[in-house]
Formats: sequence, C-alpha cells, structure tokens
Amino acid sequence: MARPPSGPHAPRAAPPGVPGRDLRQHQDDAPARAGAQRPAAAHERSLGHRKTHTFIAGLRCHELSAPWVIDGPITRLAFEAYIETQLAPTLRTGDVVILDNLAFHKSEKAAQCLRQRGA
Repeated sequence: MARPPSGPHAPRAAPPGVPGRDLRQHQDDAPARAGAQRPAAAHERSLGHRKTHTFIAGLRCHELSAPWVIDGPITRLAFEAYIETQLAPTLRTGDVVILDNLAFHKSEKAAQCLRQRGA
C-alpha cells in the first residue's frame, strides 16, 4: 500500500469550513496531460494588467478616520493632498500621528500641515 506524500510538498488539508483544493496547482494552470493548452481567454486574463487602487486612512482607538481611495499607487503629491484635505481637518490638538519610513511620509509640507493642527 502506498504511503500518502509527506513533507513540505504534501497537499494540506483545508481549514474547517473551506472546501478542499490542491494548493499546488493554480486554477488557471493547464491540465497535466500532454499537449493540453490553456484557452485563449485564460491566457489573456493571466497576463492582464490590473489597475492599482490605494486605500489610506487614519486609525483611532474606536474608528477609522479620513478614509481615502485613490486610483494608482500613492505618491508624495497624493500623500500631501491627503494630509492637507482629508486627515488634517479631523485632527485635534494633542493627537498623535505615526508614520513609518516610506519616502513620501518624509514630506516637509505634510509635517508642517500636521504641526499647524497641533498634532
């Protein structure tokens, strides 16, 4: 009797409530038989370019504040516009704004706008 595969390449059981599926094979992969080709629509879909949307928001203990969605990746100009028009109006004196070290977070214009609001 053959033993089931084990180790890192063995199929994993699906979590409870999730239908089982072999996670090693992508749904758009061609069948394993020789000479099989993908349909043209699947091929085009796998090479298609997806449009990027960026979601940014302030996080408070009890809610999200100033949620904003833009088309495309965020840039310094978009971040400055977000701070100036969306986030800053919601801030109160003493609020803390935490930013990581992304390049566009180092904007002096954004920092000045936040200081003016007392945050």
